[in-house]
Amino acid sequence: MDSESELMISLISQLLSILGGGEDTHTPQLKSKLIALTCQLISLVNSLDLDSQPEPESKLKSLIKQIIYVSNSVSEPGPESQSVSVVTKMISIIGSIDFDLKESEPELMSLTSQIFALIMAMDEESELFSLLSEVASLVQTEEQKLINNQQVPPLTTEEEEKDDLIYGYTDDMNWESELMFYIISKMISTLRGEDMCQEVARDFIAYANQLIPLIESLDMDSNSEPKQEPKITSLVRQIISLSKVVSGPESQLVSLVTRIISITSSTDLDPTESQWRLTSVTYKISRILKEIKDSEDSEMASLINQIHDLVDAEEGRKPESRLISSITQLMSHINSWSFYSGMDPKIISLIIRIIYLVRSMDLDSQTKPKSELMSLVTQTIAVYNSMDLDSQPRPLRKVVSVFSQYGFDVNSTVSDSESDSSENYVSHIKDSLKLEPEPELISFIHRIGSLVISMNPNWEKLISFCPQFEVILSDDGKFQVEEGRLSKNQLSDDIPMKWNCLQVNWNLLKLHAGEKDFTHFRCRGCNGDNHKENEKAPLEVKHPLHPKHPLQLVLSQSSGGRTRECYCCDEDLLHIFYCCLACNFSMNVACTKKPAVLYRNHPRWHEHTLALFPRQASLTCNLCALADSSSPIYMCPPCDFVVHLRCTGLPRVIKISRHLHRISFTFSFDRGDLSCSVCRRKIDEDYGGYTCIKDGCSYAAHSKCATQKNVWDGIELEGEPEEVEEEVVDPFVTISDGVIQHFGHPQHHLRLDENTSRDYDEDKLCQACVMPIYFGNFYSCTQCNYILHEACANFSRKMHHPVHPHVLTLVNSDGAINVRKECAACPWMCTTGFFYECSKEDFQLHVQCANLSEPLVHESHMHPLFLTSKPGERRLCSACKESYFSVTRETFNCIECDFALCFRCATLPQKVRYKHDKHMLTLSYGEETSTMTYWCEVCERNLNPKERFYKCDEYCSITLHIECMLGVALYIRPGSSWICFNNKKILIKMKAKKVAYTGIEPVTFALLARRSNQLS
Repeated sequence: MDSESELMISLISQLLSILGGGEDTHTPQLKSKLIALTCQLISLVNSLDLDSQPEPESKLKSLIKQIIYVSNSVSEPGPESQSVSVVTKMISIIGSIDFDLKESEPELMSLTSQIFALIMAMDEESELFSLLSEVASLVQTEEQKLINNQQVPPLTTEEEEKDDLIYGYTDDMNWESELMFYIISKMISTLRGEDMCQEVARDFIAYANQLIPLIESLDMDSNSEPKQEPKITSLVRQIISLSKVVSGPESQLVSLVTRIISITSSTDLDPTESQWRLTSVTYKISRILKEIKDSEDSEMASLINQIHDLVDAEEGRKPESRLISSITQLMSHINSWSFYSGMDPKIISLIIRIIYLVRSMDLDSQTKPKSELMSLVTQTIAVYNSMDLDSQPRPLRKVVSVFSQYGFDVNSTVSDSESDSSENYVSHIKDSLKLEPEPELISFIHRIGSLVISMNPNWEKLISFCPQFEVILSDDGKFQVEEGRLSKNQLSDDIPMKWNCLQVNWNLLKLHAGEKDFTHFRCRGCNGDNHKENEKAPLEVKHPLHPKHPLQLVLSQSSGGRTRECYCCDEDLLHIFYCCLACNFSMNVACTKKPAVLYRNHPRWHEHTLALFPRQASLTCNLCALADSSSPIYMCPPCDFVVHLRCTGLPRVIKISRHLHRISFTFSFDRGDLSCSVCRRKIDEDYGGYTCIKDGCSYAAHSKCATQKNVWDGIELEGEPEEVEEEVVDPFVTISDGVIQHFGHPQHHLRLDENTSRDYDEDKLCQACVMPIYFGNFYSCTQCNYILHEACANFSRKMHHPVHPHVLTLVNSDGAINVRKECAACPWMCTTGFFYECSKEDFQLHVQCANLSEPLVHESHMHPLFLTSKPGERRLCSACKESYFSVTRETFNCIECDFALCFRCATLPQKVRYKHDKHMLTLSYGEETSTMTYWCEVCERNLNPKERFYKCDEYCSITLHIECMLGVALYIRPGSSWICFNNKKILIKMKAKKVAYTGIEPVTFALLARRSNQLS
């Protein structure tokens, strides 16, 4: 395979890994990587000579040429032609003279996402889709070959890539440095040969053409500290800076590199002449590089030699160190794997890499005496080679036969009838580990794994956690001991304990978020019983903040991520912490190591020195007005001033999502009739809280309520100038009486329809809220089928909403196939119609959810409802009896009784029209005492009279399930499509009121079928 094809395979493979792995491509790191990889690939493909016919041509290049020819002939509208247009636009952007990657990033990101979505939407029978599928299949096959030949490592996680053999990964490398290192390594390897021929020159130029854009993308004005920049990038940067002031051979080298750029970009030279000139230039570069490299006084030579040393260090690593690295990566992967989750392909890939590493070693020529590891490896190979596979127990025979195909032949007559599918490999491995007596091969494998683990000096330094109790957070906010023994999450309950105690089954922990390395661990197999070599954390500690009782080490298994804050630092309690169950007192492990601070000065809050109150007590804090014993208390006895330690960090001026203006802290209020505008409870005027800074505005809030994570964004604004609000643009321009031009449909005018006697058409949907025109006025386009409710046409272009701290902008879906976006308040998706979105972060709200305000007066409840949910709280909706996941987790709550209403239920239309009934249907919220039997008009199934349903209040008495009336997915236009990631790539299409799935396999989409709808 030629170098261009090899590089293309690497780029395509990385793209497929990012786009097809369900990763969040909105993170800045993946965004940059995705765009740069796409640009590299397009540049490489764009440089292909479509008219040449090299002998032989790689299959990948052949397929790409076919794709280009087919793309040029696509004419019918559809995903195929759209994808061609998008790629053409990307080529135009990348190829422009003033191309700037940073400035073009948003547009390129959008185009890249569109390409992937459009490919997924293509007809699977189309020629273009077939060719693209063949490319993906070829890339996977060739990548595996390269892995097996140790030319390119398998794709691994960022953490594992530190020890990669080919790309020279180190702790400080980013993806650009990794690619740069790889290309430079290939260039050095190319020039090391004695003969300079056209083939060598072609390979060198191919790599140079890939390296130049990477170098051009370096920010030469960056002031990054050396520690923050990878060494390879730093060396390249220094060479570039030096090239501007060099003379002699160094200046000749710069001139030759410039000559390469000139030749490769020239359109006047024929291919033969161009190749001849490039060969000549490459030869001269090779000669000058050797001359510079041998120079003793040249600064350029020093830098070039350092790059050579980096490459040589990677290529010259001992086979033993490579083996240790690969086994360590394997152990790390197994750490996150379970026998019950099926075989992880990455584990298979690493095992194959280890097999090929061992195969490449000349074990007979190893120096004497051999290291303990190489001695064990030699013995293991000897045992393996001497095995009579037919005489081995069936599970072991099956495992060995699977991996023997990768180069280790054993005496075997395994029949085809014994062949197994991949899902059975896990059970064979598990059964092999349980064999009694233990096979010699299994024993050696365990010894090798244990030895590699022990070779890492960091493991010995880890402190072992051995908690004696497992606790769970109850509904009343107290930790309770779980009944039964402490759970030991073993790899498997019925395999020998020594396998469960390997490092792969350790839960590694850091006591501080900023720590670079792990400091503690808990063995999930034995809970520390078998790790005598490691220091153990104390099971009990005494702390001056809680002198009454000792604190016990406990393990929390609280469900749904629910936890409490540490008494000392007010941060969330970690997985393992110290606790006094009798007093409901808990501290993080790191905080128990800190001495109690007896005196503190906080002039911002009080003029005198504050003393620690020595006991856990319920004294009322002057700043938050809470008699709360969950934080240390400091006080000034002469002034009768009391403050929680956590309250000393309160901000003075903030902006919260529940109010339009800034609010500032006040030590007391001048009125006694105020209530908190967040929780709606009374405010005690003698204690601190927050008030609006605007004259005449009476907004007030408790200190704790105003600084909740779901209300305040954590930014202190004291001393910061106020932001100037943008002028809100009207959603439409009035053309004449009853005629408007709306921003969502600027190409045509819309006319107001006030006809109340029109026939109901369920297929006519408002383009904003994606709901039918049940009643009322609406605007319709004078030239097409575009319609808007009159109310929807008046939605504000900008708005503040109490569930989000930033301004939201009304946007109109462009109808393109999108990656799935969920509304932050309800379970439905923002894929079609209008929705509000934040320009600062990934946050969307349906127009229905966005236009709900508090107090909410709703037909389902007698009292007004408010957004009073606490951070992380998931209340059960009193209407649908469910608690679904959403970004905000907010519900409208009653402050007089225990009633909660979710956004999904709050936005259901109260009145609807059914095509087979001339009357309006009303949403019924259940009849507790009803004994009548109801039937759904659509599905003809029973209706539960105690649950919600739509019914006609007139004499016809039609009743319908909500799902049968509105469909299983609200606010999604029929015919729309979007991409869903659920480990596999799924294209989901709306057809009428049903959902159809196209992709690798059907899935049940729980968000679209909360009740008994089973979709396939």
